[in-house]
Amino acid sequence: MLMPNPAAIPAGAWLSVAGCFLAPLAVATQVQYLSNPKKKLPTANRMAWMPRGHILVLLPIALWIAPAQVVPVSPTGFLAVLGIAILAATIPQVLFMVGAPRTLC
Repeated sequence: MLMPNPAAIPAGAWLSVAGCFLAPLAVATQVQYLSNPKKKLPTANRMAWMPRGHILVLLPIALWIAPAQVVPVSPTGFLAVLGIAILAATIPQVLFMVGAPRTLC
């Protein structure tokens, strides 16, 4: 089952559940605009726009949650974050930013 029964979600958790949709909503909005911007944006500018959008959405959430640990404390943890940043964020973003303008021909 992908979604639990809504009655099983505690009353105080609904704000957290709604917060889970902010980042995908921000990314989807940015992707829609960046696929066909009103004015020509260089690839580097488009690539810088996405992290700013993530920061605007995720930083307030991180501050609101107040985690006990913000950055990794071991070399393995830093390598894992670096790997996630490169494999899951940077490479797909570069491919999208380079490929999107070419598909609009």
